[in-house]
This record gives sequence, C-alpha cells and structure tokens, in this order.
Amino acid sequence: MDSSKLITEREAAAILGLSVSTLRARRFKMLPPEYVKIGRAVRYDTAALAAYIENCRVKVVDNGG
Repeated sequence: MDSSKLITEREAAAILGLSVSTLRARRFKMLPPEYVKIGRAVRYDTAALAAYIENCRVKVVDNGG
C-alpha cells in the first residue's frame, strides 16, 4: 500500500471544510469524494481526498485586463 492513510469522516470533513452531515449526504447521493467501507465503518483515503480537492480547483484565466 502507498503512503496514503485512512481517516474518519470527522477528520475528512475538517480537511474539506464541510460538515459531517454534508459528507453523509454526498455519500447517500453517490457523489465524491470516494470513501471506503470496512464493515460499518466509513473511512476516507487521504490520497483520494487530495485528488478530489484538485479536481474541484477552478482555473482562473488572466485576460490581461
């Protein structure tokens, strides 16, 4: 396994600046970020969170004005 780490939904919510209930709602709707289920436990992979954050990045184009 690589250097990524599994963290709790509370830790993931803090990293993303979202509430735990928002993460739960996103899981229910099958929306990113990806998560891992181990039995009944929900965990988030730190590498997947980093990829999700990067995919949410908005590129700003400088129009020179």
